[in-house]
Amino acid sequence: MENVVLCLSDIHFTSYKSKDPNDANFSKRMICLDKLIDQIKTLPDESKPDICVIVGDIAYYGSNDDYLHFKKDWLDKFLSELSIPMENLLITPGNHDRLRSKSHIIDYIDDKDEVENELETNLDHYFSGFEDYISFMSKDLKIPEFEYGDKHGKYHKNYLFGFRKIGQIYFISLNSCWFSKNSSTDKKKLWLGDLFFSVLQNKNRIDREELPFVVTLFHHPKRWFADNRKKDNDFDRIRRKTHVLITGHEHETRDNENIIIYPDSETLHLKLGSTFSKKNYPNKCCLLKFMRGRSVEYSLIAWDNNQEEWVYNHKFRRWSVPTDDIIKRIEIMGLDISTLKNNLKDGARINE
Repeated sequence: MENVVLCLSDIHFTSYKSKDPNDANFSKRMICLDKLIDQIKTLPDESKPDICVIVGDIAYYGSNDDYLHFKKDWLDKFLSELSIPMENLLITPGNHDRLRSKSHIIDYIDDKDEVENELETNLDHYFSGFEDYISFMSKDLKIPEFEYGDKHGKYHKNYLFGFRKIGQIYFISLNSCWFSKNSSTDKKKLWLGDLFFSVLQNKNRIDREELPFVVTLFHHPKRWFADNRKKDNDFDRIRRKTHVLITGHEHETRDNENIIIYPDSETLHLKLGSTFSKKNYPNKCCLLKFMRGRSVEYSLIAWDNNQEEWVYNHKFRRWSVPTDDIIKRIEIMGLDISTLKNNLKDGARINE
């Protein structure tokens, strides 16, 4: 069975604007979001999504009012008209999904070992500020929690990190906002917590070599993470262990930055734009088709600010990686594996 995933980010819904239906910013945002529904409905059946992921910043102020307006004013209609079941919705937190009034309690940390120790021993402290976000997920949306088994073999559920399996895809959600205080100062200060990803791999057997697809979701792209003098930063360590990586946060993503293929890890990185109408942001989202044979087809959908329409050319590109099984078969057939590796030195194939 194939799965089609609609990938969104940075919706920034706020009750502050939505209290006045005549507010120009709110009206433009609703036009943009409602027309996205209309655009998706025109797709052929094989391209219509059955899963939706949102990689952070669904709200602006991280308040309960923001979330309730997001659900009532748009999300309910979006899921209903596109026939996406609530249990097929995955949301990972962004920096705007933490209450701004709680950001002052978090301090930046420079040392990775200290970070891992803090998150392991004082995790409740870092959950602070996400109370409204967690309440919205559990009480209003009632979507399934992410799961993880800790190093002691005990299983836990929460809405900030863990894994969920839908169809043939193993989704891993990580929280890049544990140490986020303000976007003006966050750059090169953030940590994902490699501890969580290692536990997911070792205790929950989330191994990309053994599973059809491993898709990792978190909000911030690479340049927001702290450099680790001893090892690679969290971003590089984690992207080497996943097939597809999806991030948001940088609304200004340009055409040549949306899709990155890392040659050393055969990983496809999708950098999403925002999903609301604002002229200085090139609003973009993406469709991903997860195909049999461990290949992924992708197509971008972009908002035209002048025409106030979503532009979609119905053209998918295909990305795939050679699996160990394929390489073993080639070796058995007596073909030159070094030639194959040289031909694939860019790490992956892009087929138009």
